Amino acid sequence: MSMLVLGIAAGLVAAFMQSCSYLGGRRFLAMHGNAQQLLFASLIINGAAAIIMAPFFLEWKNLFSWQIWFYILICNGGLILGNWGFFSAQKYIESSRLSSLLGLKIIVLAILTTCFG
Repeated sequence: MSMLVLGIAAGLVAAFMQSCSYLGGRRFLAMHGNAQQLLFASLIINGAAAIIMAPFFLEWKNLFSWQIWFYILICNGGLILGNWGFFSAQKYIESSRLSSLLGLKIIVLAILTTCFG
């Protein structure tokens, strides 16, 4: 039961933080108007968070495996392309309309997991 409550709480926090990031991104684009700067800033913040969290989730012996680095590069390439597309679209489309399209990522993830998982 406690795991269920933790999952629900984590989902609510994630939804709230995602909404805050939409508003922050829209504000940044209104002030600066440059999607590439926003992409760079988001990658720096995500990278810093990943470095802080890495010791809790990775075994250090796996960091020297080429297979791990291949998956990291694939994952980060998708993240960069996705964020670039989102930030570029956010410049022209209202955030509330754009965020509803992010529901498609669940379908895409389900398809990819079924095909390659």
